[in-house]
Amino acid sequence: MVLIQEKGTQQPLTDEQIKTLLKIVPTWQIIEEKLWNDYDFPDFKQTMAFANKIAQLAEKENHHPTITISQNKVEVEIFTHSSNNLSEKDFSLAEKIDALK
Repeated sequence: MVLIQEKGTQQPLTDEQIKTLLKIVPTWQIIEEKLWNDYDFPDFKQTMAFANKIAQLAEKENHHPTITISQNKVEVEIFTHSSNNLSEKDFSLAEKIDALK
């Protein structure tokens, strides 16, 4: 279920807007002014399958997160590169990534 505007905007968000949007993606954290989350899997094959789903989604959305893969874990970091800030588009992508799991 996508609660954030489809694709979102790329305008930088205020701290208040960020707090509100974090409630929609509660497993995500803000670390160094970027959205961050990690996902654990029982084996490497499932880890890679999930990372590939994220890559396909990122291409479709034309919004590319940093994806780090290690053994049975995928870490994802999202921010809007053009403004070096968080935007609605970042939260929209985070919500869609959560829906992939």
